[in-house]
Amino acid sequence: MKHFLFCILLLASLSACTGASVSSTFQCNKQEGICVNLKVKEPIIPGELVTVIVTVKGEKDIPDLWVSLSAPGNVYFEDPNLKTWKKTGIDWKVDVKAKKLHTFEHKVRLPIEEGFYFLVVGVGTPDYGQMASNGVHIYFSSKEVKVYYAGTQISITDPPLIETVYFSTYTPGPPSIPTATPTRTAIPSYP
Repeated sequence: MKHFLFCILLLASLSACTGASVSSTFQCNKQEGICVNLKVKEPIIPGELVTVIVTVKGEKDIPDLWVSLSAPGNVYFEDPNLKTWKKTGIDWKVDVKAKKLHTFEHKVRLPIEEGFYFLVVGVGTPDYGQMASNGVHIYFSSKEVKVYYAGTQISITDPPLIETVYFSTYTPGPPSIPTATPTRTAIPSYP
């Protein structure tokens, strides 16, 4: 439940970002001296695994920094430690060393259905809470795939942003690569 609440708060804070950026940039908490970057390897092909790269850097040593990579809905993340797939997110800890980049690559399986999908990474500590976050929207249509990094302004010629509400059920069973047949109901944010 805490992970779900964290995702909702993070989505709300990142959805307000606007600007002229067209590539992935670090989002920082200057007071705490920590920055995080989220980048996807392109080209992205619907139905195939997507590689995401999380990079964390700090101005000072931060032991046991918590890193969370998540997305709402029927998005699955490879958990290399457990050799399985997890729905909606994974997390891990890292001992951040001052002035050093800490880079992590993860595989993500997005649904094959058209629409916007939102990936987000957050970093924090138990004492402080969330320190910094970064996100990326990925848009699939029958004609194209577009990636919108945090701060990228979506022009009026781009498709409308669709907020998607997902309804799903959990069926216990052996770990495996999830199939791309989720059930969902999309609710447009405006007519």
